[in-house]
Amino acid sequence: MPHVSANAGVYQPDEFERLFLAADYTRCREMLAHAPASDAAALKRARLDLRDGSALDVIERLSPLRPAASRARTERDILLGIAFSQTGDSGSAFRLYDRALAKIDPADELHCYALFQKALATWAERDFDSLPLLVTPLLRSSYPFHRGRGHILRGLTYAHNRDLPAQAAENMKALDEFETMAQPDMFVWLSTIFMLAGLSRELHLEDVFERVRSAYENMRPTSGMLLQYFKLTRIIGWIEALHGNELAAFRYFRTAGELAPTPHWRVLCITDRAYLAQTTGERAFAMDQLYGAHELASTLSWNDAREEDRITLLSLAELFAAVDPAVAQRYLALFRTLRTPMDTKMNFCSDPRVPAIGDYTAGMALLRLGEMKEAQTALMRAWETFHEFDYGWRAARCALALHRVTRDPRWITQARTHAGPWPNSWIAREVRQAREAQIQALDLDAVSPAQRHVLDLVLEGKRNAEIAAALDRSPNTIRNHIAVIFKVFGVRSRSELIARLGPHKK
Repeated sequence: MPHVSANAGVYQPDEFERLFLAADYTRCREMLAHAPASDAAALKRARLDLRDGSALDVIERLSPLRPAASRARTERDILLGIAFSQTGDSGSAFRLYDRALAKIDPADELHCYALFQKALATWAERDFDSLPLLVTPLLRSSYPFHRGRGHILRGLTYAHNRDLPAQAAENMKALDEFETMAQPDMFVWLSTIFMLAGLSRELHLEDVFERVRSAYENMRPTSGMLLQYFKLTRIIGWIEALHGNELAAFRYFRTAGELAPTPHWRVLCITDRAYLAQTTGERAFAMDQLYGAHELASTLSWNDAREEDRITLLSLAELFAAVDPAVAQRYLALFRTLRTPMDTKMNFCSDPRVPAIGDYTAGMALLRLGEMKEAQTALMRAWETFHEFDYGWRAARCALALHRVTRDPRWITQARTHAGPWPNSWIAREVRQAREAQIQALDLDAVSPAQRHVLDLVLEGKRNAEIAAALDRSPNTIRNHIAVIFKVFGVRSRSELIARLGPHKK
């Protein structure tokens, strides 16, 4: 990151802009604390507030402001439009954007800034027919920053059409544009990296992940980047887990826990470790992490949790359902008293992928609690969404869970198909185990009742003479039964049969 001067606390307009682009918002605020009251200082504070998500503060600060300079009035309109858009007042936002656009020369960079914000509000209103008319001028801009943001918007249109690989390609183009700049806006740059990481996690995009990993390893986050840097660390951990690199995943989860900006997020990172330890068979460590998460979660007010960190309650319910159903029920009940657990900004609340994640986790908790009908309903909702978006590993998990609920073997086939790109993941292991159990069940159906009695005794370690005596049959009959059993299960010896079915199989 750029070197910060010793005079960073003194208000210097050019230095403020450099720090803002570096996403060093703490130092920006320190500098503004020394700035004389002015229209310019008020607009800079509004920009910082918008990056912090404080839209209501911006509306309160800028609504009465009447800048003397025409350009400052235009910038005020754009910033107020962003604030109104973030609070859901799209009508006011569009009026302000249109007023600003009418006053600015299309060749002016401020025109592109207003155009992007209007396009973003148009996307938030799900007016996808009008969006291309706003995006095209951005893509033709002489400014790489605005061309990059145009690619991001076009990518969101592809996402609406369920073409997520195309969205990833557009985000990669955006990243290319940003990285041609001498000093890109690091907050926007990191947001693009974060979106690419999320798509890589869901779609198994190796080239995208390598770029994300390289950017992450060379990143030096400033104050305005910390939340997304934390989320990116956690996503990379799950990508490593999907690649079968459990030790690397545990390291990323530990780092994410250290970076967690709130205790609610910290609980989620602990549950990540508990979940992964459970999938790798490290039961003692999983229980230690789970009860550590429970101890911290019990001290928190979950009404104060923001955005998707509330999904932690469902993760705790899912994990405790197999350990302590009473605790699981309490977490499930607490979750149901809260508003939607995911990010509700703009139109994310209407994106079906958002509630699907909650549906899956709630469905798993209900499944482990034995509430099969409710579990099937929630899991089917999640399955339909993940299958539609081709979220392979999530669809595979849903299919495995639905097989447990319905015992329909077709769900195993679906799970195998969707888990294919992640052959070393814990999900692929679970699919293989379920498939093997399915094959064994089919093979057992091919064994006659008399042969099943012989099979049970073979699996108990009995020799032919002992089996013949126990069943009152001749040794020759027992040998014939065992020959048929070997053929059915495709083995050539007792040891292979026991290895396949396990001892004392009943």
